[in-house]
Amino acid sequence: MTAGKEEASQSAPARLNIKIASAAPAADDAGAIWRTAFAPLFDIKVDAAFTGEIDVIHLGDSLISRCGASTPHRFRRSNATIRQSNLDHLIIQLYISGGVRGDYGATPIDAGAGSISLLDLGRTVESGAPGFSIFHTVAPKSARHCVAHGPARMRLKSRILM
Repeated sequence: MTAGKEEASQSAPARLNIKIASAAPAADDAGAIWRTAFAPLFDIKVDAAFTGEIDVIHLGDSLISRCGASTPHRFRRSNATIRQSNLDHLIIQLYISGGVRGDYGATPIDAGAGSISLLDLGRTVESGAPGFSIFHTVAPKSARHCVAHGPARMRLKSRILM
């Protein structure tokens, strides 16, 4: 297990890189670090040994990140997680490999490699992903004019965009 360090300077945004190798994700330190990295967004469950990497660039109230893992993961965002995280954000995800299947709010999702999806963090999530690699942006809903043409009050549903 290796955990990268957060780097910040006057000219560059903060960056975090975590690389994990976990033999027993439910019990070992690597599994705990992995779950903690996802905790603001999701409760995750991994049942088998895995390797994973998260590379995040923090841009004020937004994030850009690349994330991948070698084995299946379950992602859950409950009403309790929504309240605790206090995030009023959207996630735009590009699936480089793998994909996701489940429910984003009341919307069924089945996205594979090459798909782009939109997830509203104000809604519940129950999903599963095989080994995966994704690129995603997390941005406040107040910036949604960047992803939807229309008034800022437009209500967006989670969906596959491409």
